Amino acid sequence: MGDGMRNLLLGALVGITAGFTALPASAQQVPEPRGYVAGGLGVSTYQEFCDNVPPGYDCDKDGFAWRLAAGYMVLPWFGIEGAYIIFGEGRIPAFLVTPPAGTVSLPSSAEARTQAYALLAVLRAPLGPVGLFGKVGYGAVTAKLAGSAAVVNTTTGEVTYFNAGSRESKGQWVYGVGATFNVTPQWHVRFDWDRTEAQDNINPKYDVDAYTIGFGYRF
Repeated sequence: MGDGMRNLLLGALVGITAGFTALPASAQQVPEPRGYVAGGLGVSTYQEFCDNVPPGYDCDKDGFAWRLAAGYMVLPWFGIEGAYIIFGEGRIPAFLVTPPAGTVSLPSSAEARTQAYALLAVLRAPLGPVGLFGKVGYGAVTAKLAGSAAVVNTTTGEVTYFNAGSRESKGQWVYGVGATFNVTPQWHVRFDWDRTEAQDNINPKYDVDAYTIGFGYRF
């Protein structure tokens, strides 16, 4: 499902590009305002998240992502952007490592969530109505893991549940690439790929990606 949604986003971008590249040269030469705000929705992927899951257990590494951003282009090719990125959720199996005597662990699940506040340097190549850009910066990345584990008493059959959670916030690099397509000098369609590294105090560090598409407004 995750790959299909990402392919749908990329397919939408191809169609948008084909429409806007037909704009007359006079429209492409209008100076762009330097400040902007933007928002987008899409999908996320937790890389290597399911690699160590035993066969027969469910694991979902794809989730729903969204981002908000505000920036300023100091030069036509260089800018600064502040972004708030929700990297969606991933779900992995959970179990009690040391169950009480006389009990056996039952399959359960835990949910991972990642978000980031980042300050990014943006390098942009304006190509008429199309703009391609790369970005790199640093931010506060928070990873959370929340779930429950259950055990069953081998004598009575009674089921007992244990809830647990973990959270860690750290400074991490955030980077990615993207593209914009001008609708007017103010409005544009925007695609972003963002990646960072997360750690929730239980799992080893893992990369998480967000693929979003949305709109931006220049002022």
